[in-house]
Amino acid sequence: MKILQIILLFILSTGCDKIKSLFGPGIGTKETPISFYFPKPQGENQPTPDFSPLIDFLKNETGLYFKFTIPKSSTGIDDGFYNNLVDGALVPPLKYLDLKNDYNVKPYLKIIREGKDYYKSEFIIHKDNEEVIKDLSDLKDKILAFTNHDSASGYIIPHEILFVRKVAPKDVLFAFSHANVVRLVYKKEVDAGVTFHQDQLDSGVIKDGRSLLLNEHPDVAEKVKILYVSGKIPNDPFIFRKDFPEKIAQQITEAILKFVKTKEGGDLFSQVYNIDGFSKTSDYDFEDLRGLMKEYFD
Repeated sequence: MKILQIILLFILSTGCDKIKSLFGPGIGTKETPISFYFPKPQGENQPTPDFSPLIDFLKNETGLYFKFTIPKSSTGIDDGFYNNLVDGALVPPLKYLDLKNDYNVKPYLKIIREGKDYYKSEFIIHKDNEEVIKDLSDLKDKILAFTNHDSASGYIIPHEILFVRKVAPKDVLFAFSHANVVRLVYKKEVDAGVTFHQDQLDSGVIKDGRSLLLNEHPDVAEKVKILYVSGKIPNDPFIFRKDFPEKIAQQITEAILKFVKTKEGGDLFSQVYNIDGFSKTSDYDFEDLRGLMKEYFD
C-alpha cells in the first residue's frame, strides 16, 4: 500500500508529460507531432507550399500537433517509414504498392482531379511527325523520352504497353519530370514522349502533361499532339503507417475531407497540387494496378 502511495505521489508531482513517458511517447504532442510527407508540387520553380492553414485546421479539429515535410526524393519516403520518422504520406500509386509490400501501410484517402479518382498515361509526338508516327507501332526504332523509373504514367505503364506490343524504340532517355518530357517533344529533340493524361475540359483547356508548359510555350497544345492514351491508373492515396492508431487516423481523415471543402483548403490543394478533393479508399482500389505490376515484373 505504501509503495502504491509513493507511485501516485510521483505521478502527481511530475505532471501529465511524465505520465506519457511512463507508457510510451505521446502521439500528436508538441514534442512529437504527427509527421506527414507530401510530394513536391508539379511544374517548375514552384515555391514550397505553406501548410500552416492545414496544420492549424487539423489541430483545431483533433487537438493534436502536426508537421508536414516534402522529402527530397522517393527514397526519403521509404527511409521515413523504415525509421519510423513519418506517420502518413501522400504518395504516387506505385510507391503505395511498394510501401504496402514493405511496411504494410494502409490507404485512407485518394485524391480527386477534375471529378475523377484516376488518371491515365499518354504518348505524345510533335505535330510535324504525325505523318510518320500514326500509331504505337511506328515508335519502333524511334527515340522515346520517359520521366522516371518509378513513375506509373511516365514509365512503367507505357513501357508495359510497348512491351506487350513488341515495339522496341531505338533509344530511350529519362527526363526526370513530365515538363521536361513535353519540352523535349516540343523542341523535336526526341521522336515521342510519355506523360500523364487528364481529359480536356469542356472549355477546351488542356489538363494533361502539356499543360505544365503553357506559360513557357502557349502554343504547346498545337505543336504537341496526343498519340495514344492508356487505361485508368488510380490516383495518389493518402496513407498511414501500419501501427498508427485507427481512431486518430479516422479523425484526421474526416478533418482533411472537411478542410478541402473550405475556401482556404480548396485553394491550397488546387493551386499547389491540382487537387479538387479526396474520396475514401482502401487497398482493394489498387488491386488491378497490383495485378498489372505482377504481370510486368514476372
